[in-house]
Amino acid sequence: ITNPSAYVSANAVVYVRVASAACFKVAEIQLSINTNPIPVITASATTICQGNSITLTSNFPTGNFWSTGETTQSITIYTAGTYTLTVNDGTCVSEPVNINITTATDPDIQIMGNLTFCEGSPNILTATASGNGNTFLWSNGVTTAINTVTTSGTYTVTVITQEGCQYQKSVTVTADPQIIINIAAPSPITCTQPQITLVATASVYQSGATFLWTATGGGNIISGADTLTPVVNNSGTYTLTISSATAQGCIKQSSITVTGNTNPPALSLSSTKLTICKGESVTITATGAVDYAWTGLPGTGNTQTVTPADTTTYSVTGTGANGCTANATITIKVVPEITSVLGNIEICDGDRITLDAGSGTGYTYLWSNGESTQIIHPTQTGTYTVTINNGYCSKDFTATVTAIPKPEIQEIIYNDNSLTIKAKNNGMPPLEYSIDGGITWYSSPVFNNILRNAMYSVQVRNKGLYCIASTEYFTFFINNIITPNHDGYNDVIDFSIISKYGDFKGDIYDRYGQTVFKVSPQTPVWYGVYLSRPLPTGTYWYKLSWKDRLSQKTVTASGWILLQNRN
Repeated sequence: ITNPSAYVSANAVVYVRVASAACFKVAEIQLSINTNPIPVITASATTICQGNSITLTSNFPTGNFWSTGETTQSITIYTAGTYTLTVNDGTCVSEPVNINITTATDPDIQIMGNLTFCEGSPNILTATASGNGNTFLWSNGVTTAINTVTTSGTYTVTVITQEGCQYQKSVTVTADPQIIINIAAPSPITCTQPQITLVATASVYQSGATFLWTATGGGNIISGADTLTPVVNNSGTYTLTISSATAQGCIKQSSITVTGNTNPPALSLSSTKLTICKGESVTITATGAVDYAWTGLPGTGNTQTVTPADTTTYSVTGTGANGCTANATITIKVVPEITSVLGNIEICDGDRITLDAGSGTGYTYLWSNGESTQIIHPTQTGTYTVTINNGYCSKDFTATVTAIPKPEIQEIIYNDNSLTIKAKNNGMPPLEYSIDGGITWYSSPVFNNILRNAMYSVQVRNKGLYCIASTEYFTFFINNIITPNHDGYNDVIDFSIISKYGDFKGDIYDRYGQTVFKVSPQTPVWYGVYLSRPLPTGTYWYKLSWKDRLSQKTVTASGWILLQNRN
């Protein structure tokens, strides 16, 4: 070492030999170098939100000196800027380090949309905010910038910027009451009623609303175009517009068509037959008018049943709804009479078939299956025709024999103490219904005064036949008051019978939406407890579902239960 005073040993061991002319001495020297501290600043965020703070933390627990004058390991700042940290570890002082904190930019929230809108119509509120990466949360739970509202109130949007800062803006909107237009059905314009009054006084609107009628399609308004009762004198389409007095409020339109008829009625006569056998009756029907006056026949209805002995012409005068008249005639030609009692029949599978063509003087018979007797017993279903000849004229009669399956019970609906049976009729005879196991039959599928929580034996059949479809139906009704005081009355809510239906399940909730009881086929009875403890008096809600045995549709039931407990 040529220059010991300037030598850097770098923490090494140095041996020094000191010598004189005759003697020397070796000395051992240990040199150490102290390292400068290197501070690091950790920030909870680099952008400061309005009204919030940021924490800056040094990697050294002691020896810290911040540009704010603080000497703790962590400091809390509330404004943007550049902050400097120097660390003194007792031996050396570090180089200063800096961190730059910026201020978040206010997104300048704006809410656009109508502050007044028509009740029941959607009103779109649109929030805008500057910057990218913003998220939106409205006070009604909507999480997009666009919020469609239908009711009055104050709506607040919270915008969360990309830096995590939150800003709010509110707007109050008002719903103008809805307008309902009710126009009574008008009478037609006729020759006896050349003008009519349109009536819309049953409409619903707010005070100050204005009215305006317009006419199209040939319509003409004589007076009252700005009232609810205009007078018109021609057929056409009339449109009423009701406008609210509130700016940007409700405007409602509705149209009604007025018909006009001053033409004579399109009167015509028809008959079930124009040529008949002697002694046979036919029904003559007049159409196209309202009132009818027959020549030589009693009554003023639109039908006449006649049995002429000879060919006869019948006349009628018809008066239309507009008071105009027209005449019409029809001629019935008479030939010797042939009659038959043969008609279509429906049987159940396996029944014996009997077809009777009916008897008459001199009648001979020829059936489509080759038989020539009055009564035949075919072995198959199908269409059978018989030709009857009386020696003067012949006539064909046809009967269709149909074997029908029993009716199908498709659905049973129980509501408000009423039971409605929906069934498919697979035949021609009308259906009959019974809910007492077939003891009593009714033509109506609707039964009233039905007992609650009772099992009914439901049957459906074709009238006059014995093809019967049957099932059992339970009229489920929940008693929504429970008083579990062990007096034997309303102590529990019991779902035992309905729980036997497929896919049965349910829940009972408290007012906070918490499930307090799971209803299932294994646990169909609720004792008003939760976790083996009595629940407090109050209103609870239930929701049930099961599969209908007939329609296989999912049935739901929900409602409230009043629990009165001693607590």
